Amino acid sequence: LCFLFASLSLGLLALADDGFYSSSEVYELSASTFKEVILDTNYTSIVEFYAPWCGHCQRLKGTYKKIARGLKDIVNVAAINCDLNKNKKVCAEYLIEGFPTLMVFRPPKYDVNSPVQIKHSPANEKYLGERNFKSISDFLLTRLKNYVKRLSLKNIDKWVKDTKNNNRIQVVLVTDKDKASNLLKSLAIDYLSILDF
Repeated sequence: LCFLFASLSLGLLALADDGFYSSSEVYELSASTFKEVILDTNYTSIVEFYAPWCGHCQRLKGTYKKIARGLKDIVNVAAINCDLNKNKKVCAEYLIEGFPTLMVFRPPKYDVNSPVQIKHSPANEKYLGERNFKSISDFLLTRLKNYVKRLSLKNIDKWVKDTKNNNRIQVVLVTDKDKASNLLKSLAIDYLSILDF
């Protein structure tokens, strides 16, 4: 019985090391990866600050994984375990007082015409809305940076002249939509330093 208990305990510890969101599209962050994945990106990100023992966190897990799948390649969806000693400094830095806390990080505006980018910290805000797929996804989509310029018959001549003076490749989508799609916004972010959309 002791052997079985010890084996079972070791097995649970091994599972715990894999992370709350292992084998999903949710980035499982640590204090050492937080900066690279969240702060040093051009993408809008959402981070769940959680503790694995928290019942509310366990109930949110399925919805959060669904958000990660639904917004893949558009928004970074990540989580950090505040129960681990190595992550407590990051959780304290963002004044996390309860679990789960959802925080959205928006990168500073990138100036495509500037040869030197001034590094600013991303803006962050706690998400206080309903904890369901539609509410969180809709909120995140309103926080996307938009680097897509809208052309019309009135400004297309100016755009053509600017293109001749610019060494950047221009991508034009002809559509009957008034707004840029989230996919197009995401592509503009992917190729921010080399293409204009």
